[in-house]
Amino acid sequence: MTENGRNGLACQNCRQRKRKCDRQIPRCGLCVRRGLDCVMQVIKSADAQEGSIHSLEREIASLEAQLSRLQTTGVEPRPPVASQPQDKAPHMPCEPFISSVASREQSLDNVDLDVLKEVETVSLYRGELYCLHKMARRALRLENCDPRGMLNLAQKKSLLASSPRSSGFNTPLDYDLAISYAGKYFSYIHPTFPIVSEDAIRNTLRKIATGSQSDLRDRTIAYLVIAIGSILPIESFSAFDTRNTADYFLRSLDILYSYDESATTVQILLLFTICSLFDPSTGSSWHLIDLATQACIDMGYHQLQPEAEIARDPLVKGITLFQTAYVLDFTISSALGLPMGIQNRDMSFDWDAYIVQPPSMYSSESKRKELSLVEIFSWAYELCSGPKRDAAGYLSRYEEHVLPSRLSGEENTSYLPRVFELQLVAQSLRRSFAADSTFEAQSKLVHDCLLPFQSSIHIWPALPWTTGYSIFQLVLLGIFFSNGMPQKQKVSRDSHLLSLAGMVLSVVKTKFPGLHHYSALLSRVLKQITCIDTDSRQTIDFLEGSNLYEFCRGALNCVDIDISP
Repeated sequence: MTENGRNGLACQNCRQRKRKCDRQIPRCGLCVRRGLDCVMQVIKSADAQEGSIHSLEREIASLEAQLSRLQTTGVEPRPPVASQPQDKAPHMPCEPFISSVASREQSLDNVDLDVLKEVETVSLYRGELYCLHKMARRALRLENCDPRGMLNLAQKKSLLASSPRSSGFNTPLDYDLAISYAGKYFSYIHPTFPIVSEDAIRNTLRKIATGSQSDLRDRTIAYLVIAIGSILPIESFSAFDTRNTADYFLRSLDILYSYDESATTVQILLLFTICSLFDPSTGSSWHLIDLATQACIDMGYHQLQPEAEIARDPLVKGITLFQTAYVLDFTISSALGLPMGIQNRDMSFDWDAYIVQPPSMYSSESKRKELSLVEIFSWAYELCSGPKRDAAGYLSRYEEHVLPSRLSGEENTSYLPRVFELQLVAQSLRRSFAADSTFEAQSKLVHDCLLPFQSSIHIWPALPWTTGYSIFQLVLLGIFFSNGMPQKQKVSRDSHLLSLAGMVLSVVKTKFPGLHHYSALLSRVLKQITCIDTDSRQTIDFLEGSNLYEFCRGALNCVDIDISP
């Protein structure tokens, strides 16, 4: 970043931490995620500091004056010269500018998520909740995409948030049907993410069905819960359920409420994110979890600050909401090979008291058959504590106490934890290349992690899109680890992994087209290792922009596959 007026500004996240951001201090997670050089010029004299403050005050006054003229005359404001960046940033796709006064209210609906990439904007407005409602609606119109497309903010007309409303959806709520969908949510999602109260949801659904008055945000949460429940193709599923999913989701969007600084706002954003994991038409998971994480930061959850607002349900705590956001952010970002929205160094050291250490994880007296939210959070937190942390203790505990129940075919109440286990195992193994354990043992672990899916075909249609990306990474790891085996054993192990992964991805990609390239690559690799006369050159351009590109290149080199330029 060149020397100009922007050097005296820091992003809102850094200001909240009361921390100077210069090139000598690691950037905060917010800056890393958005690719910012967040700097604060070091002032060496009181006069220079006072001048900087006066300059900022004059700029704010100028913007306020322009806003006043806008409201009275309808003239579009022009940004002051001082705030124009002197360095040319890479071109970012954005919405066409709408200058008509009559359509200005519509133009607010086109607020670009890149507004958060302008340091001035983030520092001049109060917190990240500025236009959060508009940005959330925009994220709901973006498609779940691969890393190369993460900056392609073109709205997709095929998504529910972009579709026209139908009068057929305005029918009264069927209470019995809604309760059955809510039951699926609380059976399969709630055990992992206890972010809402079942009693509160049932009470709100009863009020909606009977026409009684209820809080708008409570209604939104209730509709999202049954929308997620109707998505899950478990126990039963039909086109009727798909229709109901769209109905409930659109009803949640039709409710107008304020995105204020509250636990309820965080709950709504987390539910939107969870919904997008299972339904390709309900927005971009990566953008939605980014907004949820920033809402948690504004509430001070990352610093374990006393909650300014007591949640409507006293059982829902800020700690639980933040742990849910952290786990979702870790899983989504790691699956795509992109940076998280917050890093451990931005969090309070007091979080160490909420970490479950490996010896206490999955205690022998526990009757649970899956990892809890706190245990998943602890494992992810350890992995994110430093580039050399491989969370070996958690991986060993998982291998000894959790994986055997998966291999024995024992059914667990919720299949969701195994989805997050895959990414945790993948990240632990990626960092353990230099560990003492042999590659043969690690290869067997990869094989054992994927093997339970062979006998769980009934859950394949219900898998979130992140599962496909996690399986893809585990297969690459399996290829790495089998490289030192005898050729016959290597081919047998790799072909079995590729076949099983290909079958799972072939089902998941029917809902999430972004997985098509991943599935096609695994299919071509399988042909390559079983038929020597096939084309040995492959392309992995779809991984550009992520940290998976070189990782995949190295794995393909192990099976003598060249990368096409």
